Amino acid sequence: MSRGSNVQLTTRAFASVLIATALGSGLSACGSDDENRPGANPAANPGSGASGNEAAGRGVGVNEVDAAYVRQMIPHDAQVVVIATRAAASSTRAEVKEIAREVRESTLEELRALQQFATKHRYDLSKPDTRKDADAQALHTTAEKLGTPITPSTDGDFDKDFVELAITHHEGSLVMSRAVRKHGVDEELAKLSKEQVKALNAQLEQLESVAKGL
Repeated sequence: MSRGSNVQLTTRAFASVLIATALGSGLSACGSDDENRPGANPAANPGSGASGNEAAGRGVGVNEVDAAYVRQMIPHDAQVVVIATRAAASSTRAEVKEIAREVRESTLEELRALQQFATKHRYDLSKPDTRKDADAQALHTTAEKLGTPITPSTDGDFDKDFVELAITHHEGSLVMSRAVRKHGVDEELAKLSKEQVKALNAQLEQLESVAKGL
């Protein structure tokens, strides 16, 4: 798998393009269901919540782990939606087309939910994370690995590249989802990440099975 691009895009610029592309194609294909969630709390400040060690007192409001998770997962999910859309449309293998569609739909659903959450809490998605503790660094390291722009190899097997990318994304997402459940404080985000873990584990089994046949 070839990582990088001939055109050097910044992470933020690349993420913006991906999000626009992913949501543009996804919403037209799946219909619009992105109404604002009830009970919005626009005054919430992601920088003023409790620390990760106080996550036992979970409720409404966010801390920096919650904020970092949302900011970092959105571009990663958008990237996978774009690649999965291409795989579903162009793959010649039925099993790859099927798993690509499933990955696309579930990731797009997750992406919508995260963007609604970010809107509700008025997140500045371009704001850099300031936490330096181990939990924040673990999230950042995983995000860096997942956030690198990926160009499938032109002389290789796109199906294989896609499946490997999806596995890498899902494994990293599991790490991040578990971290936010352990160290975050927002109840809604914890519930969302719990649902993500269940879906990710199920799809990982399918992806690994498909990978064996490639």
